Amino acid sequence: MASISPSASVGESGRQSFLNDPRWQLVGRIIASPHLSKSSRLCGFLRFVTEETLAGRGEQLNEQRIGIHVFERKLDYDSADDNIVRSHASRLRQRLEAYFLAEGRDETLRVELRRGSYIPNFEVVSTPPRQIQASHVIENPVAQLVRGQNSASRPWSRYLVWILAMGLFAASIAAIYEWHNYRSLARSLQSKSPAVRALWSQVFVAGKRNLIVPADSSLVLFENLTNKNVSLQSYISKDYLAGSSNGISEDLAKRIGNRRLTSIADIELTSSLLQIPEVVATHPQIRFTRDLQLADFKEANLILIGAEESDPWLSMFQSRRNFVISNDQQTRVFTILNRSPRPGEPPAYHYDPRDAQHSAYALIALRPNLSGNGNVLIVEGTGIAGTEAASDFLSSEDQMERVLAPALEKYGHIPPFEILLETTNLNGGAPQSKVAAVRFGL
Repeated sequence: MASISPSASVGESGRQSFLNDPRWQLVGRIIASPHLSKSSRLCGFLRFVTEETLAGRGEQLNEQRIGIHVFERKLDYDSADDNIVRSHASRLRQRLEAYFLAEGRDETLRVELRRGSYIPNFEVVSTPPRQIQASHVIENPVAQLVRGQNSASRPWSRYLVWILAMGLFAASIAAIYEWHNYRSLARSLQSKSPAVRALWSQVFVAGKRNLIVPADSSLVLFENLTNKNVSLQSYISKDYLAGSSNGISEDLAKRIGNRRLTSIADIELTSSLLQIPEVVATHPQIRFTRDLQLADFKEANLILIGAEESDPWLSMFQSRRNFVISNDQQTRVFTILNRSPRPGEPPAYHYDPRDAQHSAYALIALRPNLSGNGNVLIVEGTGIAGTEAASDFLSSEDQMERVLAPALEKYGHIPPFEILLETTNLNGGAPQSKVAAVRFGL
C-alpha cells in the first residue's frame, strides 16, 4: 500500500494517527498514482491541504498560506497578481476526478477539492463511482455550432450571443493580465535543472524583445463554420473575411473573424510560463496573433501557442520540421505527420475530438527565428487536452530534464528540437502524458 509520512508539524503523537487514518492513506494512493506522481507541485498541494485539514487547521487554508508553504512564495506576495495557487487548484480538481474514473474507481472513500474552497472534502460512497458514459461527455461548443448551423430552431442570434460572451470573457482576462504585466512574478531564483535553465535562457534573452503569443480562437471558430483553412497571406490581409462562404454571410464572417478570442487553456499555459524565473526576468510582452508582423519573426524571441489553424504564422516554420500538425476541416480530425519515422514509430498520429477516449497530442518545438539571431518556441496541442499536456510538461523540471539533459551534454547548449507528447483525452483534460518521440538538431 502506498504511504506518505506526515511532516514534523504534526508531532510524534499525531504521526501514528495520521498513518492509520484512511483519509491519509487514500491521499497516499492518489499521490503515488500516475495521475499525480509526475507533478511534484500537485502532490505537494494535495499533501499540504490534507495534512492541515487532518491536523485541525483546515479553516486556516487560504490562497496566501498555500502559496507560501507549497509554492515557496514570499510572506508578502500578492495573490491578486500571482494566480499560481488558483491555476494548480483547477488542475488538481481534474486529476482527482481522473483518478476516481480510472485506478481509483473502486475506492469507497473519495476526496474532492470543491470550487471556492481549498479544504479537501472526504466522502464515503456506498458504491464506486460509475464511469462517465459517452452521452455525458460535453461536446465542444464549436462542434455544436457547426452541427446546428443549418437548423432553423437555432437562430444565428444565439450563436452571436455565445460568441460575444466568449469574446468579452477572454478579452477581460487578457486585459487583466496585460494591465498587471505580471510585475510581482519576478523571481531571484533560477530553475534547478541545468538543462531547463539553459533552454529558457536561450528562448528568452534579457535586453531583447520577447513575446508570448496565445492562439487566435476566433480564427478557429471561423474556419470550423466555413470548413476552410485560412492561409497566412489571407490572415495578414484579412481578405478571408470578404464574401460569403458555406452559408455564412460576409457580415457574420466579419463579426466572428474580428473578435479577439483565445482559450482558457492558452491563458493557463501563458500563466504557467510566467511562473518561470528565467522567462519573467526578461519582461516578456503578451501579443495577440493578429497583431504580429513579419519583423517580429526577424528581430524578437517568441513563444507561439497553438497549431497552424489558430496561428497561420506557423506555416513559415513547417518546411524543416519532422512533425507537422494539420486539421482536416471536413472531418475535424487532426493528423500529426511523421516525415521520417524511426523504428517503431508510425508515419502519422491521429486525433479525433469526437472520440472522448482517443489519445491527444502536443508538439513542443524550438526553432531559430527568421534571422537566426533569436529563437521561436512553438507549443501546439490537438485541442485543450493537448495544450494542457504541453503546459504540464513545460511546468515539470523533472520531465524536461530527462529529455533535454542528454542534448545539453552532447551539444553544450540546447539545439533545435521537437518533442511529441501523447496523452489521454479525458473529457477535455489531460490526466497524464508521455514522451512519444524526440528529435534534436533539426
